[in-house]
Amino acid sequence: AALVGMSESYFSRFFRKATGNRFSDFVNRIRISKACELLADTDDYITTICYDVGFNNVANFNRRFSQYQKMTPRMYRQHAQQRYSHRSVMV
Repeated sequence: AALVGMSESYFSRFFRKATGNRFSDFVNRIRISKACELLADTDDYITTICYDVGFNNVANFNRRFSQYQKMTPRMYRQHAQQRYSHRSVMV
């Protein structure tokens, strides 16, 4: 908001009018997308990933992750590992 010279509340209204989405939802989608990459590509603890992508507590991270991905971060990692193991077997 400060970068474009708007108050936070005005920027939020402007963003929602322009995109149809709340700014916080947009940010959460980006954070969850990055978390998916890290869960699939690293062995980092889920708690570490939670903080690395910008969430301040694990409960909220798990809730938002499940909201967008329809599974827990742990389940996502397990599915990603299964997909990866199938690829290496086929190669």
